[in-house]
Amino acid sequence: MKHYIGYSYPTNGGDRSPALIPENTLREYFLPAFAAAVKAGAHTVMVNSSEVNGIPGHANSYLLKTVLRDELGFQGVVVSDWQDIEKLVTIHHVAADEKEATRIGILAGIDMSMVPSDYRFSDLLLQLVQEGKVPVSRIDEAVRRILILKYQLGLFDDPLRGEESKMMVGSPESRRESLEAARESITLLKNAKHTLPLAKTTHVLVTGPDANSLIL
Repeated sequence: MKHYIGYSYPTNGGDRSPALIPENTLREYFLPAFAAAVKAGAHTVMVNSSEVNGIPGHANSYLLKTVLRDELGFQGVVVSDWQDIEKLVTIHHVAADEKEATRIGILAGIDMSMVPSDYRFSDLLLQLVQEGKVPVSRIDEAVRRILILKYQLGLFDDPLRGEESKMMVGSPESRRESLEAARESITLLKNAKHTLPLAKTTHVLVTGPDANSLIL
């Protein structure tokens, strides 16, 4: 399930953008979908790349522990979005360097960093444990969750499970499925009040955080 939580409600409408969501709104409109996913047996959750109410998702122990673990009862693996531990330094500026960002993320509740192209996360995490800045018990907790997930997926019996699925990409069958998904997602709006086309004399008010942005 992704992206936990508030990713779909950015203040400026942009991708990976901050969201301002009152607690009651968060619980009434955003949490139910994730609660249903947890109840249905979701094994993993990917964290919101941006921030909610000023706190980056990857540093928000309240949402990742108190709400997700304690309240919703999620038992699976919490995984970062792409390079979002590093972005605690470069984008959110809540950490002086990537080592500090790693400490913040792992203690906030991140179990796995999704950056398969390098090993900085694990290397820095090892240093943090050796320095006593991250307890071994937290590492055991994250590793236990990952191993349980792999066991549940049958990866110990068949570590390359699903390898053949890459051959399905672009196949006639996958193209049919994609076309059907696109057709089912189309929404038609009825011009019942004849709003369109707009008269040339019509005045349109453009408002909001990016009303004067030429980019959007």
